Amino acid sequence: LITNPEGRLLSAQDMAQVTANRQLINNPLVAGSSFAEYTSIFDEEVLGVRETIPETGWLLLVERPLELIYADVNQLILNMGLVELGAIILAVIIGWVAGRRLSKPIERLHQSVEAFGSDPSTYVPVDIDSSDELGELGAAFNMMAARLRESQQQMSKSNERLELLVAERTAKLEQGFAELQTANQVQ
Repeated sequence: LITNPEGRLLSAQDMAQVTANRQLINNPLVAGSSFAEYTSIFDEEVLGVRETIPETGWLLLVERPLELIYADVNQLILNMGLVELGAIILAVIIGWVAGRRLSKPIERLHQSVEAFGSDPSTYVPVDIDSSDELGELGAAFNMMAARLRESQQQMSKSNERLELLVAERTAKLEQGFAELQTANQVQ
């Protein structure tokens, strides 16, 4: 658009606006702003800039629709939103996989501890294929269970020996008592 300093339209893309003798007195660019957002004479939201033509004093107004200007920004916002959504979904998936990776060995260890607690003789060592702290904990528990089982077996053997020894001694005592009774009866 080209206007005179008073805001009278001299040239426009649509010459009907010029022949209608349109005045742009209310236009913020004619009023003195070097750029502004406003509604153009074509009833669309625009961003306009102004430059004065020195020889004539006329104003050159360049208008671009806001929709066109912000299209790239809107597309960028949409793309950023999609990337953020993808990143959130990816983070949730990674978190879920990592959680499952951590929880499976813990669940197996828990089940082994429960089984060991209910009946140590039927304990099956827990298998945790990991070199981290969980793997070390599983190996330590397996070692403790094996040592406890070994200790129980030794105690069981010791009990059997003691029972045999008690049975032998009891038999000797009973034999000695029987001999004493027989000797007492003879006298």
